[in-house]
Amino acid sequence: MGEDIIKLIFGKITCWSFLINKDYGFELALFNKIRKFKDGLSFFSLVVNWDRYIADHSPRLEFNLLFLNWMIIEINIYNIHHRDSFEESKEYSVVSNKGKSYKVKDIDHVSCILLRESFGDYSIRIRNDKNKHGFIDYDIAHSDLSIIITDNDASLYEDSKGNKWVDHSPQALGYRSSK
Repeated sequence: MGEDIIKLIFGKITCWSFLINKDYGFELALFNKIRKFKDGLSFFSLVVNWDRYIADHSPRLEFNLLFLNWMIIEINIYNIHHRDSFEESKEYSVVSNKGKSYKVKDIDHVSCILLRESFGDYSIRIRNDKNKHGFIDYDIAHSDLSIIITDNDASLYEDSKGNKWVDHSPQALGYRSSK
């Protein structure tokens, strides 16, 4: 009954989107049922998010209101471009706790290849599907395994001698900006 009234008022389309300019899009959704009551009940949720972190489709502004399994309103203003993380990641400089300067680039969601040297031992930790809290470690025999880094705490470093490595973010390591 409720769905029929909403369709009568708004028609079959309850979501609209359009371009604001060449870089940003706008989406508006009204009165969408997100799931049936037999599947569970979402009583109330209000999300307001202004995300300026450099990532896919950000910066973005989100607002949504959910009540009793119905999305009452959802508004998104977002960057329409997909991020090629490595190319678009900003490069900046930091100073370590020991006073060394490094160039840094964030590398979240970067596709890369894990190379195994003939003398090196590498392993990979995979979540155990049967036990969501456990992991299983596997040795890597594959010499050029394709991986995607999905850790927003990963950064690429380069020192003044041209040495390059991947480590935790400068914030996690306690490094400060060299500005």
